[in-house]
Amino acid sequence: VNACVKNNCRTGFGTVYFGENPLVCFPVSANGKLLAVAGMLPNPDEPITTEYQMQTTELLLVRAGIALDKITMLKREQQILMEKELEHMRSNFLRSISHDFRTPLTGIIGACSMLNGSNDIVLDIRSRQELVESINGEAEWLMRTVENLLSVTRVGSNGPKLNKSPEPIEEILSTVLDKAASRFPQAEFIVKQPDDFIMIPVDPVLIVQVLMNLIENAVKYSGNSSGIELSAADNDKYVVFSVRDHGHGMKQETLSTLFEPSACRSGDSTHGILIVEDESYIKKVLETALAAGGYRTISAVTGAQARSAISSYMPDMVLLDLGLPDMDGVKLLKELRQWSAMHVIVVSARSTERDKILALDNGADDYITKPFSAPELLARIRAVLRRNSSGSANDDTYCVGDFNIDFNKRIVNVNNETIRLTQVEYRIVELLARNPGKVLTYDYIMSNIWGPYADSENNRILRVNMSHIRKKLEPDSMKPRYILTEIGVGYRMAE
Repeated sequence: VNACVKNNCRTGFGTVYFGENPLVCFPVSANGKLLAVAGMLPNPDEPITTEYQMQTTELLLVRAGIALDKITMLKREQQILMEKELEHMRSNFLRSISHDFRTPLTGIIGACSMLNGSNDIVLDIRSRQELVESINGEAEWLMRTVENLLSVTRVGSNGPKLNKSPEPIEEILSTVLDKAASRFPQAEFIVKQPDDFIMIPVDPVLIVQVLMNLIENAVKYSGNSSGIELSAADNDKYVVFSVRDHGHGMKQETLSTLFEPSACRSGDSTHGILIVEDESYIKKVLETALAAGGYRTISAVTGAQARSAISSYMPDMVLLDLGLPDMDGVKLLKELRQWSAMHVIVVSARSTERDKILALDNGADDYITKPFSAPELLARIRAVLRRNSSGSANDDTYCVGDFNIDFNKRIVNVNNETIRLTQVEYRIVELLARNPGKVLTYDYIMSNIWGPYADSENNRILRVNMSHIRKKLEPDSMKPRYILTEIGVGYRMAE
């Protein structure tokens, strides 16, 4: 056998290596690599005596070597794929955990920075109390997350067994409901349980923890007021606990991998900012910080709500979270950039360079990684707004006759009297004033003001707004001086 391995050739009976030994050893090789040694002890009554028989045996073993090599390569490829999948799952898990920790930390750090008394932020007693409650709530959420991680670790390492004990279903549901009502006081819960008194063997601590995780997820993605159903049903052999909400649900293609490991006030010239954020506590921190910084805010939880808010309110800026319940924030950003240069600052827990580059390449003006401080956020907002207003003095204002518009201050004057316009009215006037003498078609104005969601075939909303604008700007709306009409085409600003 050793001679066969060393020389990678047939040894034993009838060869130069131990030719008198009745045992014959054949190398099993593939691609010049020895994979195994096959030993054969001939039958004394029918000894192998011809070279042809020996060569036939060697040929069969060559084929066996090729097959064995393929099996080995296949196993190696499967091992590599498995290792890649494990690494992918590990990366996704760490990324998910990073997001789960960054999200509450953002709320805590933002609230603390405002409570520390920044010169940019002045808070009343009620706002301070709300921020303190927010910090406490997020700290408790972090503690629960750590407990969940420890539970996963114990299960994954074959740690302590379940501490089962007979527990009444009624008491389990009552405990969960009490905790849920305390944690989500604005939510509506509907409890359903069997009519019969039933006790089941269960780990009471873990079952409550699991149901609370499901309820927290239901509140997050369906809202507090949608009605969340907590139920238990007797199925003869076992009891089924379920948590049901009325959220958007999941796309069909994501279900197969589900269990894999791993508002604006009219006439206000201050800047309006749309907050697109599905985490209620972070949204609250952002609203408080922006209000203290002198900004008006409106909010959206989903991408669909954000589309509607952008089209309806035309904010000056969007603070956009990427992980929305119904779509990726980058998709919404791409859609917006097809028709608007509206400022967008991404505020996300995604911290990789790839995520930042993707958002910036698709039109984001800035990217802020959670967690962040309120003063930093306000400074970033001011920087983006300054960037838009920077330029030559000639670009800052437009004058024609007694009409004057200051683009930086967003002030329109006629005969030295400030004209109060609604948000949409101002944007129409600004669009025309930035293109003096140029005829802007109805469709162009509709697209720039209301976006692709507007009905371009029905420009009644534009006509109504123009009527209001002329009543405010023109001495005689029947004989306009500043905004002229091109019948059947559109409008142009006088030069």
